[in-house]
Amino acid sequence: MKKTVSASITLQKRLEFSRKSLSCLGLLTTASVFSHYVHGADIDFIDENMESIDIGARLEQGYDLVAIGGTVFQMNRMVSLISAALRKDVAVVVGGAAAMTFPDIFKRKGVSLILGESEVFVQDFIKDFEKGIPKSVYKASSGPGFDLSCCLTPDFSLISGYDYTFVGVQTTRGCPVGCEFCQVSNWLGTKYRHKDVDQVIHEIKIVKSLWPDAFFFFYDDNLFADLRYSKKLFKKILSEDIDLGRWGANADPSIYRQDELLELMTSAGFLDYLGMGFESLSYESLKTIGNSKKAGLQKSYDFIVEKLSKKKIGVFGYFMFGFENSRAQDIKAIVDFIISHNINGQISQLIPMPGTLLYERLVLEYEKKFGKIKKGSVGRWNVIRKFLTDKAGISKTEVITLISQAYTQIYDDSRMQYKRLLPAPFI
Repeated sequence: MKKTVSASITLQKRLEFSRKSLSCLGLLTTASVFSHYVHGADIDFIDENMESIDIGARLEQGYDLVAIGGTVFQMNRMVSLISAALRKDVAVVVGGAAAMTFPDIFKRKGVSLILGESEVFVQDFIKDFEKGIPKSVYKASSGPGFDLSCCLTPDFSLISGYDYTFVGVQTTRGCPVGCEFCQVSNWLGTKYRHKDVDQVIHEIKIVKSLWPDAFFFFYDDNLFADLRYSKKLFKKILSEDIDLGRWGANADPSIYRQDELLELMTSAGFLDYLGMGFESLSYESLKTIGNSKKAGLQKSYDFIVEKLSKKKIGVFGYFMFGFENSRAQDIKAIVDFIISHNINGQISQLIPMPGTLLYERLVLEYEKKFGKIKKGSVGRWNVIRKFLTDKAGISKTEVITLISQAYTQIYDDSRMQYKRLLPAPFI
């Protein structure tokens, strides 16, 4: 992939555009919760996508607590930051995607894990921390999730000095669909919850005031899951005379049927990024993902993109490769689809993540065939990842080669003639 990136100016620009995106809403919300419960809390915020730091020198400033969040693919850096803090006898609290996926990686004396929404647990953590007896893990067994109508505004002032190219807000959490490969339902519950429209408008105005020229984005997995809510939101955006400028959101392909909503969306700004989880062009693969509606839409994918393009909506297709029945020609079909429609897109390897229905199914299949996996959580994950590629009959090397070749075609610099294709972020 490094070779592919180095050969494409287009791809380099996309990756840089994505790197300079605001990706820390969880921690910014947590910071607001801390300030709400700790009078006079003095908080520094560091986004390492935007700023390189000497962690040792930073810790010399005398912090009481270090809070860390990150993705699975940032785990090594997270562990090094935790170790640096503990060497200075500074307590650590960790949350976010990596902690919820591999909590065992971060468990050690002096570290507390928040496995869920910070609004639910931070108050209890603060009380325990002030008493000097913080728990090692804060985790809810089940429940409907935090009531977002009571959600605090993320403290955007903490990062106002960063020059983001791609920034926005989140309006909803949770998902009842339960796609086999997705972690969202397991992490955030199976019920859609959303902030009050007035709260969202307030956050949009803050973001637009701090980064007026940035690409504005709604960080929801599907902003339009609740059609009544999304229509109410966009009517409010228009009534407040808010110009989102160049903006984007994620949606299900079925959004193409909602003409009234599409009109509201295009009136709110230049809708240059409507991310859609097409997942695959293979009907057989789509039947396996646990979302029957997606397979039913597959024959309409060409029409959907054509309709949205006519409305001057920029489509960004999310595709995956590596299903159990994937074949090399599946990637070719995806590449042809992206190029023929002059849209943006990304192709990801399907990775069975712990906590998903896919992962649990594959573990049962593997252990029934080969016996219990006697490895730690990451080792167990690697075994299951290989098991999936073996079932597909495509090696890890072949998958990387096929995806690299696909990106070489999709992000060929000659496609720069289509101005709508650049720049566009990866999510």
